[in-house]
Amino acid sequence: MRRTLLAFNALVALAAARAHDPNITTYEPNATTYEPNWPSLMARPLPSWFDDAKVGIFLHWGVFSVPSFGSEWYWYNLNTRKDPATVAFHNATYGPDFAYAQFAPQFTATFFNATAWASLFKDAGIRYVVLTSKHHEGFTNWCSAEAFSWNACEDGPKRNLVAELAGAVRAVGGVRMGLYHSIFEWYHPLYLADKAANYTTRRYVDEVYYPQAQDLNRLYRPDLIWSDGDWEANSSYWRSPELLAWLYNDGAGSADTVVVNDRWVGLCLLARQRQCSVNTLTPPPTPPPLPGQRQPANWQWSPLRRLFFRRRPAARRPSPSGPQVGVCLHAGHAELGLRAQRRAVLVPQHHHGSR
Repeated sequence: MRRTLLAFNALVALAAARAHDPNITTYEPNATTYEPNWPSLMARPLPSWFDDAKVGIFLHWGVFSVPSFGSEWYWYNLNTRKDPATVAFHNATYGPDFAYAQFAPQFTATFFNATAWASLFKDAGIRYVVLTSKHHEGFTNWCSAEAFSWNACEDGPKRNLVAELAGAVRAVGGVRMGLYHSIFEWYHPLYLADKAANYTTRRYVDEVYYPQAQDLNRLYRPDLIWSDGDWEANSSYWRSPELLAWLYNDGAGSADTVVVNDRWVGLCLLARQRQCSVNTLTPPPTPPPLPGQRQPANWQWSPLRRLFFRRRPAARRPSPSGPQVGVCLHAGHAELGLRAQRRAVLVPQHHHGSR
């Protein structure tokens, strides 16, 4: 924990010390109407706020935080991969008959205070925050009609966690709100049926994912959308170009500010082509960039986790002054370590065992 804290403080200090380069061109969105195809979508400039927001924080928080073992892939590792370490931990701690869904009532968010979080982020120099709205398990942290009873409003905390944090972040000012949203769900019956039909049907997308994505954007208007889980099908199945054109044409009222990542296009990832149809520049450098090193493309790299986030290029512009810093935290449980308030930085507290 101390090592993580020191690393985070060093990153914040680094970002704060970098002066803005007046030679970097500022790019603003224009009034263009975007078509649902990649050439049209790729012509959209990147909103300028992201070049200026040097430090961001990514929060993985959900039902998987209750066992807090391994990663947010706990259910998949237990149920599909049969990962020996995960299975052994689960059986020893909860018993072999304890189903993953039984963790949901224990995801209570008892000590969650959105205002305290938002103030802490701002005080630490954070300029954008990305919260998990739904991971591949399908549990949503907002009141999604498409999630049936598998959401934070009807189970677990019985609170709209996305609404609370989004409201608090905007209230403190100076911090942008972003949301992670999984495209697919490991065990959703409609998705599994589409997959069994070799994606010749699209009920899961039409009845669950697409209306859910529109709902999320209309209600909370995130300035950053981190899409994930696209690799099993192509962008036509996911309706990705259609959704992005809707966003860029102000369908959700966020066209001037919304930034997206590169996980929308699907099957090309199987060929290890990271940026596929959406991003056309080169993959991230290996090894990752050194602090203060200018890069030919705008990558965000977190030394705390192997995390690459591609910002959409705008006219192949030069990178902004100084590297962007991404800090990815995996929450140990509902409290998410608010004891760290005294340290002026959020550090996840990892707890094992039942709550």
